[in-house]
Parts: sequence; C-alpha cells; structure tokens
Amino acid sequence: MSVTESFLSRLSQKLKAFYLDQQGVYGVMTALLLLPLIILVAFTVETTGILLDKTRLSQATDQAALLLTAENNEFRAKKDHSDLMRQNLTAQEKALPADKQFSTRVAKRNQELVQDTVKLYLRSYGEGANAPITITKDFTAFCEPLSKSVKSEGGVICSVQGDVRRKNDFNIINEWVKSPDSRLPVNSGVSYAVKQSSGVPMEVMLVSDFSGSMNEDLRNGNSKPSKAEVLKQVVDEVSTVILTGAKAGYNRMGFTLFNAGSRQWNDKHCQIPILPKTGEAEKKISYEVPLLEWSENPNKEFVKAMAKKHGRQDDYFHDCKEEHQKRGDREIVVHTCKAEDTREEAIKILIEEWKFDTATEMIKNDYIDIQKTINQIDGFDGKLRKYGIVLDIPHGDTITYTCPGKANETSTVTTQAWFEGENGQKALVDELNAMLPNNWTNASSGMLMATNAMVAEDPAYRAKLNQIGKNSKKVMIVLSDGYDNFPYGGAFVDFEKKGMCTKIKDRLNKLQDPNYQKQDTRLAFIAISYDPAANGNDSIYHAWKRCVDDYYYVVRNKQQLLDAFGEILGIQEELGTTSSQKIKRK
Repeated sequence: MSVTESFLSRLSQKLKAFYLDQQGVYGVMTALLLLPLIILVAFTVETTGILLDKTRLSQATDQAALLLTAENNEFRAKKDHSDLMRQNLTAQEKALPADKQFSTRVAKRNQELVQDTVKLYLRSYGEGANAPITITKDFTAFCEPLSKSVKSEGGVICSVQGDVRRKNDFNIINEWVKSPDSRLPVNSGVSYAVKQSSGVPMEVMLVSDFSGSMNEDLRNGNSKPSKAEVLKQVVDEVSTVILTGAKAGYNRMGFTLFNAGSRQWNDKHCQIPILPKTGEAEKKISYEVPLLEWSENPNKEFVKAMAKKHGRQDDYFHDCKEEHQKRGDREIVVHTCKAEDTREEAIKILIEEWKFDTATEMIKNDYIDIQKTINQIDGFDGKLRKYGIVLDIPHGDTITYTCPGKANETSTVTTQAWFEGENGQKALVDELNAMLPNNWTNASSGMLMATNAMVAEDPAYRAKLNQIGKNSKKVMIVLSDGYDNFPYGGAFVDFEKKGMCTKIKDRLNKLQDPNYQKQDTRLAFIAISYDPAANGNDSIYHAWKRCVDDYYYVVRNKQQLLDAFGEILGIQEELGTTSSQKIKRK
C-alpha cells in the first residue's frame, strides 16, 4: 500500500469516527435553541402574570362594587358622614350648587373605595415608576336604585369597571406591544353588585320591665351598670340604626314601661288594665291593712292622717294594733288596722300601702275576669280607657312607684309614641334615660297598654305609607328580668292560655291596608339575666314560646341583647351580592 493510500485510509477512518461520535451534540443544539427558549419562558411567565393580575383585578372590582352597595352614599339617610365630607373639593367645585357638591363628593369617595381596593388586591402599595400598577384614569363607579321609581327602599345596584397599567418585567413584551411607558393595559371587565332591602317600614314598640330588680347588674348584683342602664345603652344604639341610619325610611319607635302597673298612651295615671267580674268590684268587704309609721315613737294622729291621705273619714281605719319592728337600720311602728270598703277600693289601698300579697290574692281569687280583660283588645282604638284600679296617691313626701317614673315626680308619661328621625331618636333616648325602675313585675299590663297605643289612628303616617304603597310591620318587643308577680304570680300564663297574644296579633293585623302586601305583626320576648325555663317554671317558658314563637331570647350581657334586637328587627348589616351580568331594575 502506498503512502498516499495509507493516509487516505486513516483520514477516512477519522472522518467516520467523528461522524459517529455524538458527544457535544446536545450542547450545540441547546446553544442554538437557548434564545428561543428564553423568549418562550419570558413570554409564558409574563402572560401568566397578566392573566393572574386580570383575575385579581376582576376580583377587586367585584369587592369594590360590594363596598359601594354597603356605603350606599347616594341613598343613605345620613349623607354627611365623615368619609364623604372629608373629600376635598377644588375652588371651582365649591362654587357648584349643594346637590352638585354632594354628587362630586360621592364620585370622589367612590373612586377612593374602588382604587384603594384595586391596589390592595394587586399588591401595589407604592407610586411612581416602580409601582406594580398605575391608574391613569378614573374607574367607572356609580350606583342607582334597584327600583325604577328612583327610590332606594328596594335596594341599590352598583357598577364598577376600569383599567390599570401593569408594569412588565421583560422588555420583549414591551417590544411586542410597543408600550410607551413599559406597561400593559389590563381591563377589569364590568362588575355588578346589588343589595336588596325589604324596605318595609317598621313600627317598633318597646314594652320594657322597669321593676326594682332592673336596678341590679346583669349578674343580679349591685355593681354598675345596672340592667336598666345597659338596656338604655342598647336602645340608644338600636334606635340610631332604625331611626337615623340607612334603614330609617319610614320607621318609628315608641315605648311602654311597666312594673306592677303601667300607663296608657300619653296618660299620667298609673293603672292596672284588668276588668272585674260582674258585681265583684263594688261588693262591700272587710279587710285588714298595715300602715307603716317610719318612727319608733307612735303618733296618735298618724292613723287619721293616713285616712285623710286616702280621702277617707278619720275613723276609716279602726281597731288598730301597734307593733314595733325594725326595717333595715330603722325602728318603725306598724299599725295593723281594720277597714270596710268595696273590693276595688280595698285593692287600691292595699297596693298603695305595699301590702301586695293580700292585694294580688284578692285580685286572683275574687276580682279579675281574665277573659273579659283579654276580650277588651278587640275594642282597642287608641283612646283612653277607664279602669277601676287607678293608683296615683303619693305617700307624704315620697312617691308610690307602682308605675315607673322619673325621680321625685308623682306621675310621668311612661307610654310614649311615636319617635321618628334624628330628633325623635334623641327625644326617645332622653325620655327613657330619665326613667327609674321600681316595684314589681306585670308584663301583661305593659302589653295591653302598648297594644292600645299601637292601634291609634295616625292619618299623616298612613298617608306616608300610601305614597310608597306599603304597609308597616308592627313589632312589639317585651323585655323582662324576672317572673311576673302582678296582678298575681304566674298571671301571664293564664293570660296567654286565654289567647292574649293571639288577640294582640289579630288586632294589630287588622290595621293592614288590603291594597298592599300584608306585614304580619311580630311579637318578641327577651329575658334579661334569667331563664324562664329554669327552676321548674316550664309553664312560663312554654307560655312565652307560644306567644312569640321563634322570637324568644335569653340574654346575659350587652352584646347578646344587641344581637337579640338585631335578629328581631333584621338590622344586621345586609351584604350585597355580585353578578357578572347587568342586573335588571324592577
């Protein structure tokens, strides 16, 4: 083999070996594909980020629309709230008419809510070139009433839509979209939210126990605040919501206070609204009554003075026996005397002289006609009614608090209605704050007096309801911190069994105008710091449950009391709902 042939053979082998050798091929291929791969990864990461941010932006505008329905600036009752009034107006805007200034503030507040929500969702807390997003123009953000009548009683619809400018992390995207500010526009799409409201006006009558135990605290001790004070605080908060808040509308509120007795609407006379059996009230009887002389030295003229106080002859109380007793840290003389009178007058004197046990026994066994007392509800018309047991006599320099009242007043109006609007709310709270608890408990009395007050004709209020084509919902909320012991122990059970609660509902329901949707009367009961079902008193528990159905509550602190009011009146904050479709107005 020649030299030339040998060289060519070796070269051929080397070339064949090189051709067959695959080492480094993938390195070369990777190097060739590296740039396209980098571009693909960058594009994938950036577009994924864009899609994620678009989703977040859509979620943000959904939540912003809900915020607008919650704040409801255009249609809320109290329009001058701080978040709205702190919006700065330019000198030109301040020169606008008042209604234009208001709408300008609303627009600014809407933008504040929307843009802050968007920045929060997109984690864009800074400003300037490094901010993840920028907002270069206002979002579309407005609300309108759900009702085509341009009234907000039925609820509101809010719409939100807008763009953000998203910062891109790879310049290749900028080259592709030719963005002048290195940002990509991202649109949220339209978000809708609606918050519907029943818009039913409420007439709320608070029927509250103001017996002596309401001076105790919520643990039935002697610390502060007392149950009465906590109740007053809660009524202040609740009345603010239903009389001045976004739910105010045509709502109104009143109260009837009770202990052993109660008062008719706008009447100062303390009474027990029960009716007697035929012939029993005027029947002559003999009875005994203790007269308490708050001194350890008996006064020979004391018994005569007591007779004069009750409008009787000097010898009305006779055959008296004296007994020295100690009441607290004082020595007193108890004159147990005999007297003759009609049963009704005897009952009144026994009550006024604090001989409640004898008075309640006489009422239960000989005086009260429960069915007649309940049947009177059918004839309630809001006018003053005549009752036999009227209690108004002061004891010397002190007051007989047989009914609730104000300090050092012989008589007070403790059934009052109706309070409306901001001024009414303040008046309601002022009147209630002045009342002092005392004496025993008679929820039935309060419910009867309250019912008569609620049926009183009010043409002006009815005309308002006619304007919006609705009936009002009448709500009676009874509160008590203990078992009824007047007109006798356990009387409420007997009243309920004879149909008192049903009669009350039926009488109030008759006030509904048949031309509009019916709103059934609601009765509710709140037991404050006691449980009617405890200690074997199942009959009382079942009576209240039959009376109020599901609106029965046992509360032991202020928050529970607030929650009970909230459920009864439906004043918990209503949440709107979002929609991707435009909501049709009704």
